[in-house]
Amino acid sequence: MEKLGEEFERKSKFDEALRCYKRVLFIDQNNVDYIINIARVYAQTNKTDSAISLFKKAMKIDPNHADTYFEIGMMVSTFNDVEKTIAYFQKAIELNPKKSEAHYNLARMLESQSLFAETTKEYEITITLNPNMYEARFYLGVIQFQTSQYEYAKKTFQSAIRTDPQKANPYMYIAHILYLEKQYDESKSFWKKALSLNPQIFQTYTKIVRFDTTRYKSEIKNRILE
Repeated sequence: MEKLGEEFERKSKFDEALRCYKRVLFIDQNNVDYIINIARVYAQTNKTDSAISLFKKAMKIDPNHADTYFEIGMMVSTFNDVEKTIAYFQKAIELNPKKSEAHYNLARMLESQSLFAETTKEYEITITLNPNMYEARFYLGVIQFQTSQYEYAKKTFQSAIRTDPQKANPYMYIAHILYLEKQYDESKSFWKKALSLNPQIFQTYTKIVRFDTTRYKSEIKNRILE
């Protein structure tokens, strides 16, 4: 029944998921995992008070359950309360240092505060724990790019491509780094690959790269994308 609830939840069929979770909880009313499942669905359906009540119940039953702090952190992150969100993810990691999702989401929060050294550390831990997570590799590359660590960034984006070769953004960033290195033919090939995967990538480019790219945009149009 729990597995069925998880399947319904993945498909955003929250009413059906709740019915399954509640049936399981009825059998074992103090099972923290079951309580968290229901609280998470409440959080996803904006029943915040009910979710908080259940998270508090879970904490009371087992104050050392890492998933409780992780899930409440995920909920609080939607409130834009960065300080509390970071604290919950850090507590989850303290209780379960191998929880890669907690490290990744902590990295995202730290990145939003421009704490790049701390962010880098959390992304690196995430990759160690979950080598197949494309997102951690890609966003680590973005941090390295933004802090002008271009050689590291290029290697990280290449690893992201190996993890998921169908994502356009890493090719785009490598193209930019190659352009900065005056390797125009190589830059052109990576831009063409990015465009083949996402024809709209050029239009969204300036929203992703956080500095003046006027000259580069002109170069893309006149030299690289000819």
